[in-house]
Amino acid sequence: MAGGIILLLMAVEMIMEGNRPKSSGSEIVDYDIGIVPFATPMLAGPGAISLVIILMKGPIIAKIYTIISIAIIFAMVYIFFKWSAVVSKFIGAKVMKAISRIFGLLLAGFAIQYFIDAILALSILK
Repeated sequence: MAGGIILLLMAVEMIMEGNRPKSSGSEIVDYDIGIVPFATPMLAGPGAISLVIILMKGPIIAKIYTIISIAIIFAMVYIFFKWSAVVSKFIGAKVMKAISRIFGLLLAGFAIQYFIDAILALSILK
């Protein structure tokens, strides 16, 4: 439940970004923070780790496919992170804000689903 609430708060922040003034009085406040502490858990969360553990317990061919898949994903993530600045400059700030809001909406849907799953899991345990 807590994870769903945190994700929902992040989603609302992503959707509302840009709808507030960037300064308060004489002090300038910059809200465009480049550090995203949830990036690593989103890339390798409990679901992905559990899937790898399950697949590595299978036959040797499953282990080989799993290792190849992990290598491909590492390469894709590296390419996306490496070229993100170029893509950001190419598409512009307004498009990036629109994309951020769209992904915020999607993240809100995931957050609500996580919250619903937690409530259902708690009701099953009773």
